[in-house]
Parts: sequence; structure tokens; C-alpha cells
Amino acid sequence: MAQIVEFTGNHPILILAAVLLIALIIVNELRTRLRGVTELTPGAAIAEMNHGALVLDARAPEQYAEGHIINALNAPLDTLADRLDAIRKQHAGKTVISYCGNGASGARAAQLLRANGFAPVYNLRGGLAAWQRDNLPVEKAGARGAGRRQPKRKRARR
Repeated sequence: MAQIVEFTGNHPILILAAVLLIALIIVNELRTRLRGVTELTPGAAIAEMNHGALVLDARAPEQYAEGHIINALNAPLDTLADRLDAIRKQHAGKTVISYCGNGASGARAAQLLRANGFAPVYNLRGGLAAWQRDNLPVEKAGARGAGRRQPKRKRARR
């Protein structure tokens, strides 16, 4: 115990930095819990996607076109409120995972969805940036599987 007191006396700036860091972590966790939105890591999001979750991209259409999670529905945050009924009709009862570029707008989209009766709703922690950091696949608008149907090829007769 005497060593802890001595260390604290010899390194007050280091102790202050540690206390501030712990306080910031606690504040961040409390804010996340008060928002009512649970965040998923990219790995946990994949598990939900494998069980049929709807992935909702809350970014602008231009950003979506530059790259997005495969089969994600583009519903920009500024127009999401107007599309809630259509999304509910098409994806009733599904788990929803929202995301954006870094996680902030995705969290707001998740809050909006949850406030309007969608459940369960998750936000992708770190957004598309975290998804790409984990080297997970991203597709560009217009790419195969990005919502545009590819024409069927006819078999040649022999």
C-alpha cells in the first residue's frame, strides 16, 4: 500500500490521466446505454445478418454508391422518417442493423427506428470504417448483387 501512495505522489500527472481516461470510458458507456441502442461489432453483425437481419445504410446515396455492406438498404438519415412505413411493410419482424461511415449517424438512425417500434435494432460500432478495418466485403452500387438484376444467360442448344 505504501508503494501505491509513493507512486501516486511521484507521478501525479500519470494518475490524473488515468482517472480522466476511466471517467471518459464510464461517460461513453452511460451515453450508449441511455440512448437505448445496442452496438454490435462487425463479427456480431455478421452473425445477425446470417439470421436474416436487415442492414440499413444511413449515409447519403453518393456515399452508398462508393461502397456499402452487401445487400444493405440505403435509407439516408434525413429521409429515413419518411420511409419507415415502407421499410416496416417489407421487413416486418426482422432485426435491423444500422450503420453509417463512423457510427454516429447510424446510432441516430437506430434511435429513430427503435422509437418507431422497430425491435431489435442495433448500430454497427465504428460504422463502415470498422467493417473495412476488419477486411470484410464491401460492394459498389451497380455491382453484381447490389440490387441490379443480371440478365440470365441462355444455354446454347446442341
